Amino acid sequence: MKKFIRALFIYFVMKKHKEHSLLKGSLILLIATILTGILQYLFFSYIARKLGPEKYGEVIALLSIYFIAVIASGAINSLLVRFVTYFKSRSQYDKINRLFKNSFRLFLLVGFLVFLIILVLSPGISALFKIDSVIPVLILGLFIWVFFVLTIFISILNGLQKFTEIGYVRVVGSLLYLIFAVIFIPIGLGVNGAMLALFLGTFLSIIPSYRSLKDLVSIKSTDIGKSEIYKYTIPVAVTSLILALMFSLDVILVKAFFSKINAGYYGAASLLAKIIYFASFSIITVLYPKVSELSFNGKDPSRLYRNSIIYTFLISAFVTTAYFINPEFFVNLLFGHEYQVSHILGLYALAISLFSLISVIVVYNLAIKDYRFMKFLLPSFILEFILIILFHRSLMQIVIILNIVMGLLFLCLVYIDRHEFKKLFKFRSKSRFKLS
Repeated sequence: MKKFIRALFIYFVMKKHKEHSLLKGSLILLIATILTGILQYLFFSYIARKLGPEKYGEVIALLSIYFIAVIASGAINSLLVRFVTYFKSRSQYDKINRLFKNSFRLFLLVGFLVFLIILVLSPGISALFKIDSVIPVLILGLFIWVFFVLTIFISILNGLQKFTEIGYVRVVGSLLYLIFAVIFIPIGLGVNGAMLALFLGTFLSIIPSYRSLKDLVSIKSTDIGKSEIYKYTIPVAVTSLILALMFSLDVILVKAFFSKINAGYYGAASLLAKIIYFASFSIITVLYPKVSELSFNGKDPSRLYRNSIIYTFLISAFVTTAYFINPEFFVNLLFGHEYQVSHILGLYALAISLFSLISVIVVYNLAIKDYRFMKFLLPSFILEFILIILFHRSLMQIVIILNIVMGLLFLCLVYIDRHEFKKLFKFRSKSRFKLS
């Protein structure tokens, strides 16, 4: 599988785009993301059809907590990628090794503490999501624990710009999800089987991740300075947490306010719309280390920024347009006729498109240490929370609220970054430069 991904990358990218480093890195991850997406949507389509809307809604509600962990882990990724990139630019692999080992021990403990918190709160979570048993909640805790551990490996690989290895790990994990689901659900494990498939697939993905770093681990480690790391942690952690909450808040509140079947419908629409974010995530993954590396070396990263915005917009526009034109086709293809969400799919996709563009802007500004955007994040989250609490008569109202909040936040970020945007889209600018 790993050789297959690398071969596709060499054939389609290296021969035609040697001059474009962002496109190289993004396309190799995009190829892997496509393969991963196919496998994951086979997984979700399978469990949706086997479990039905009500039970599937329970899985998606639980995964809304996991998605908070996914985006919050961006703090881990951003922090590690920045310093791995810095040490890599100076060939200080002994310090990268120390950073890896320290981070692994720390987040092995952090993941365990998160599991304990979920264990204690499991009766309340089950009641909030209207789930009859605490067992799937406990499996969710284990899933998030191993996910935090896996994130350390992926972040180090990202900082080292080993994009083939990252793609391989993601494809293997997604394949394991599907295999375990096909094993567990037919024997009557239901929601427990779906959650167990995710846990085991993530746990076993650690093996190829470790193998990809075996050369690094063999290097003798040396001490690293920590003051700069701690200083950078706060803005990254706060940003990642707020974005994570904004990304999953609607699904959590829909599960609390609506019936089980409507929550299942909304979960299906959410998953389809979030294809946009996960497809553009390959661009975001590559953008951060590339911008950091250019900044460390005193080069202008603005062209990378411009290209990231353009690629994310094109992906978002393509998928959103397809959803507006024929939403029934995509819903029926992946979930079946019983999932009645076609009427909200296009607008939901528009909201996620805005969120994806917001993520690109935020990641770029984090990489160049411009934190002006932070003053808009918390008010946006509070606005989203209050509006959904006050207005939740229908699923359409929820989606409209998402568009209002994401649209306002996007406009605010563009405004504070307006000089950069003018420079980015002035294609005949004298500041153009060639990337290696």
